[in-house]
Amino acid sequence: MSYPRLSILVLGPFAVVTACYWMTYSQANDAGPNHSRPEITTSYGIADTKSKLTMACEKTAAELLPLLSADCNVLIHPPYVLGGNISQSEIQTHLRETIGPTALALSATYFDHQPDIPITILMFTDDDSYQKHAERLDGRQRADYYGYYQKAKRRIVLNIATGNGTLAHELTHALAQFDFPNMPEWFDEGLASLHEESEFSDDRLRILGLSNWRIYFLIDAIQRDNLRSLESLLSPAGIRDDHQAIDYAHSRYLCLYLQQQGLLAPYYRRFRDSADTDLDGSDSLRDILNESSLEQIDADFRRWATDAYRDLRGK
Repeated sequence: MSYPRLSILVLGPFAVVTACYWMTYSQANDAGPNHSRPEITTSYGIADTKSKLTMACEKTAAELLPLLSADCNVLIHPPYVLGGNISQSEIQTHLRETIGPTALALSATYFDHQPDIPITILMFTDDDSYQKHAERLDGRQRADYYGYYQKAKRRIVLNIATGNGTLAHELTHALAQFDFPNMPEWFDEGLASLHEESEFSDDRLRILGLSNWRIYFLIDAIQRDNLRSLESLLSPAGIRDDHQAIDYAHSRYLCLYLQQQGLLAPYYRRFRDSADTDLDGSDSLRDILNESSLEQIDADFRRWATDAYRDLRGK
């Protein structure tokens, strides 16, 4: 089997990387097209030491190599192991323009705990190469069209042709796992889906979700009286396979509803800190909205969603 080319980039101790990883880069060396085995280049910053995280990233990369096609590149940037059938410069562009800024804004807005275990992000240029690697890596016979996050392996695999929104969505899942590991599925998918269509604040320290195509599923369900109650959405049953498109839209727009009132970040932290007793987040939701019943919140949300859709159509 031919192996992908590997370049390893280490830019400094993790404490420095956490604050600066989206702004600072060193140029990684790329193996030539005739290399059949990995060419490993290691570049250390002046103050860098071989941290446990760096060594864990190197181990993850080494284990990954035999599973990737020969046209792939791999780049280590702790806590990330980045790769796919794209060039080193393209990997660096995604790191600089999407991964780094998104991670920084999520940390500033929501997440207090930073990754101390490698996160793998694999980006493929089309559906064919994405599907082949999804099967090879995780045994998925037919993966979701956009991408997925393999929670047990902390691995993102995606079709980068679907856009950077997919990357932001899956990255939210990966980083949230370190900060709120017992986050229920409805909130995990709602928060991740929120960031698939988003923008940064002027200081780039906040990431703000925008309306997107999922609103059509939400409004259609409201109009057909096919939208689950809020109590049902927050139940342990979580996202239902036969109702997935509507449930994703429902969860996403509930997050947007809170964001537009300036309450999403406070809700996240309140829910996270009380999740041992508030398992589904309903108590935190009632508290943050100053409402005594989920039924009233549900009615207010549906009214807001209908108005938001009307405004969107009027633009």
